[in-house]
Amino acid sequence: MTPSPHPDKPTSPKISKTPYLLALFTFIVANRFADQLIEAQRPLWQWLPVAGVAAAAMVYALWRGEMDFMRSQDELQQKIRTEALACAFPIALGVFMLLGRLDAVGLAFIPVHAFWIPATLPYFLILAGLKRRYQ
Repeated sequence: MTPSPHPDKPTSPKISKTPYLLALFTFIVANRFADQLIEAQRPLWQWLPVAGVAAAAMVYALWRGEMDFMRSQDELQQKIRTEALACAFPIALGVFMLLGRLDAVGLAFIPVHAFWIPATLPYFLILAGLKRRYQ
């Protein structure tokens, strides 16, 4: 038997999309329900658990997505992503703290519900820098 001229490429494991779709659906429904409860000026004990379910669904989807993505990469790519997360985490906390203080005194330049956008930017900038450094 002659060897194949094209060796088989390693295949990444199949990732099921069902948990992500379920988490996204849960987030959308729970977040909308929490918004309705807040707009109806319901007490904290009524809307806070619903908002917690929405947040938990989003955290699960992000965590599961990151873990599935990390498992499908080689060791160097895993190291780069882990280092980027480790470097960006304290920066993101600082951005949230600064934006929270600006909002408290009425100087916030973006709405509170969009604070996550500038808090995630350092991760992508650090990731790009690390990829360039390691490759």
